[in-house]
Amino acid sequence: MKGVFLQKMHGRCLLGLATFFCCLFCSTYPALAGRSETVLSLKKLDDIPLYVMNYSGDYHFKEFLSQGAKDIHELNRFLRMNHLIGSDISDDEQAACSAFTAINESGDVLIGRNYDLTGDPPALLLYTHPSDGYASVSMVNLNTMNTAMMHKANRDVKTNILAAPYFPADGMNEQGVTVAILTVPGASFQHDSAKVSLLRWQMSRLILDYAKDVEEAITLVRRYNVNMTALGTSNHCFVADAAGNSVVFEFINGDMQVIRNQKPWHAVTNFILYNNFGDAGRIRYERLMSVLEKNKGRLSEKDAMELLRSVSLNTTIWSTVYNTGTKKLEMAWRKQYERVRKFGVKPIE
Repeated sequence: MKGVFLQKMHGRCLLGLATFFCCLFCSTYPALAGRSETVLSLKKLDDIPLYVMNYSGDYHFKEFLSQGAKDIHELNRFLRMNHLIGSDISDDEQAACSAFTAINESGDVLIGRNYDLTGDPPALLLYTHPSDGYASVSMVNLNTMNTAMMHKANRDVKTNILAAPYFPADGMNEQGVTVAILTVPGASFQHDSAKVSLLRWQMSRLILDYAKDVEEAITLVRRYNVNMTALGTSNHCFVADAAGNSVVFEFINGDMQVIRNQKPWHAVTNFILYNNFGDAGRIRYERLMSVLEKNKGRLSEKDAMELLRSVSLNTTIWSTVYNTGTKKLEMAWRKQYERVRKFGVKPIE
């Protein structure tokens, strides 16, 4: 009995010491503690790898905005300096994609988005809540950060998951502002030495963290050089808000062109809208516009997901429908349209 008693006391002492040192560690190194909490929150949602993670602590984005990055090498240097990666990131994906806006029966603005990409990338549903910005939920292609095989990866590769906030492919913040990046031909970049430079995904993060509507998104993006061609492909950016405003940012001959919605609905695929350049995605675009025109832009979430299904490709990785009113999203992972998952802009406690 005495031995059992001593074992219990020993166990309680160890637990007490562990709690003490954990509290001491967290109070002394809050940034490291936040990162540990972030990694511990990582959960697998699907065997065809889909993960979810709640980011705790500082990911140094405000600091990044003060210096920026003109290319992937400068971005890697910044991420390494702040211990957000253990191995360099290449980010050379070439996605197709489709996106549109519509309005549901309750008057909420919906944003539908297909993320189409060759290969078999895992993805991350990421929750962020910066102290100086808006909470958001976003989708991240883990191949972008060289973290595709996390379950087999070494420590350096696994560390890269801490850089996830820098690579949102699409997402929505708590104000209902939604952003998506899509591939196009013919985008160009002209460096203005008076401005800090951003790459495509960091422009998405800028909008998610700091824009409360489309007009603020326009103002924010104009403050920076945006290099949409630095990573082996070129892109444009679709942004919508809860009031029904939407724009496409296109970077032509070094200038940012803003293509606004002229109707309560809008659509974009993989050709340049500003000057009608390119052929990629035209059939999908015409399909989107035909359905939206026929329904005067009125679609339920179920209808919006069906529209995404109708323009999906063999390479569609995920289909998301964001509701800017309820601040919720529905997702079909890997074309499992019979199994739609539902999430909020903030994680369920």
